[in-house]
Amino acid sequence: PDASWWPPLVILAAACAFCWPVFTGRVMLPADMCLLMLPWRASTPSQFPWFHQPHNPMLDPIQQYLPWRIYAVESLRAGVIPLWNPYAFCGTPFLANLQSALLYPLNLLFLITGARHGFGVSAILHLTLGGLLSYAFLRSLALRKPAALCGALVVMFNGYTVTWLEYPTLSLWVFIWLPMMLWCYERSLRARGGPWALLCALALGMQFLGGHLQVSAYVLIAFALYVVIRLIRPGADGVARPVTAALAAAPLALGLALAAAQVLPTLELAGHSGRAAHGPKGAVAAAFPLTHLVLYLIPNFFGNPVAYNYWGHFRDPSAINFFETACYVGVLPLLLAVWSLRRWREPSWWFFAALTAFAVLAAIGSPVYLLFYHLVPGFRELAGLGRVLCLAAFGLAGLAALGLDDLLTREKPALVRPVFVFGGLAILFVFASLRALQPLISEMGAAFWAYLNRQIIGFVALLLIGIVVIQLRSRLRLGPAPFGWLALAAVGGDLIAVSY
Repeated sequence: PDASWWPPLVILAAACAFCWPVFTGRVMLPADMCLLMLPWRASTPSQFPWFHQPHNPMLDPIQQYLPWRIYAVESLRAGVIPLWNPYAFCGTPFLANLQSALLYPLNLLFLITGARHGFGVSAILHLTLGGLLSYAFLRSLALRKPAALCGALVVMFNGYTVTWLEYPTLSLWVFIWLPMMLWCYERSLRARGGPWALLCALALGMQFLGGHLQVSAYVLIAFALYVVIRLIRPGADGVARPVTAALAAAPLALGLALAAAQVLPTLELAGHSGRAAHGPKGAVAAAFPLTHLVLYLIPNFFGNPVAYNYWGHFRDPSAINFFETACYVGVLPLLLAVWSLRRWREPSWWFFAALTAFAVLAAIGSPVYLLFYHLVPGFRELAGLGRVLCLAAFGLAGLAALGLDDLLTREKPALVRPVFVFGGLAILFVFASLRALQPLISEMGAAFWAYLNRQIIGFVALLLIGIVVIQLRSRLRLGPAPFGWLALAAVGGDLIAVSY
């Protein structure tokens, strides 16, 4: 379809369908964690005999985020700006605690919905915003509607975003402003400033207020990388390099000013923090394990907490868990990312490829991470190196969109050899992982082997379907419209099915 309304409608419908329990009154929080805590634990055996392990073992949403939102809502409804939290320890700063996100404008929604139900409504709102803003940014790069929508769906439902959905400062309240920053910056370059530069500053300010300095640091790195790419390869708009730099620096300064009421108290509080740097060896020891790269192909290779069979923390249970290693972006998007190599001359391809490479190298604790560890203030205190893979998800989403766009516009047959090579290497990598980890998998028993076999069969099926669809389109045996619909259905179906 050529109508401009259908991609935003798909994005909204996908967000609502994914979060459908919210419309039934259910709460988007790991509330079953309460059954492990006093006083509820005492009555758990009699009232909840079926319970033996939480589905989503995340403490912070229950012990911190829910109480903080309740306190913020009660205080603001009473006309009080809560600078201090008297209910934690002997009292702690509240507004200065960045993760309370007290000044984040979209959290005013909680005043309407209440604290409990606000998390679900906020998730729908931010998933939709993330999709719409990603779609707008990709469209600004002259990509076709189906290609831009494909990238938006990957941003919305990749493993990082979905796994941390109940931990909103990590997944949504900060990260979703990255596409708006890039979109408005790109448009401001073409307009030589104006309202687009102000909107870019607004997005920068919003991500500072979203509540997580670590993710903000990653977002700023992505923004800086985009600016560098634009400086190196200016593009066809003929913007002078000083203007390119100024239109990035000015919104950054204005964004910091907009968020100063939050950033300055937070920086003052950080000076009194008890968190110490782990040292380079300690930081690298908690890096994303190389063994877990297979999760890009089979997201439940190490099991899933929902299935009560997760064992991916075998190396260090205190540092590695399901959430810190969630990185799945879908099988077809990986194949499309490989196909995007045909667009390697474009500046946007270099941005997405460099962003993906940086994120993966930083996550595994390579010298790239150590460079930032020693040179960038604050990086020594950051935990969970795998969280930087949010940038890899965004980069792969962009590469997949470029690949799909190339296939949609193809007028001559093309060889799919790179896709076949990637498919073969992916299968070899899966079986190499099986062989290397076989002793540990065997300890999980026959039931887990059956579970894992189903995961592998699903991966192989998705891989074959993706290769066949790309082959048909590359040989011009499938028209662009049906190919676009098939690709969108495969990407959305895969990601949403895995997320459940």
